[in-house]
Amino acid sequence: MDLHAQKKEIRDKFLTKREELKKNFTRENKEQLISNVFKLANNFNYDSVAGYYPIGSEIDCLEILEKFNYNSIITALPFDETSDPPTL
Repeated sequence: MDLHAQKKEIRDKFLTKREELKKNFTRENKEQLISNVFKLANNFNYDSVAGYYPIGSEIDCLEILEKFNYNSIITALPFDETSDPPTL
């Protein structure tokens, strides 16, 4: 199997897993994820955190960014100034 085919197979496998995870992702799971991210973040020295707007089956990380922002950590989202109008 060539590298391109292997990459596609892996991508498809994880996309299926991610869709399944999102389908079963409860509020309790989300709160646990946020808690785990903050526990992990306490092990690092940082001034800012970057995130993304979720698309499709991606898990929504915006609440995590809000919590960082609430705790006086600079948060960032991608900005595309080439689109008309510019988008986040």
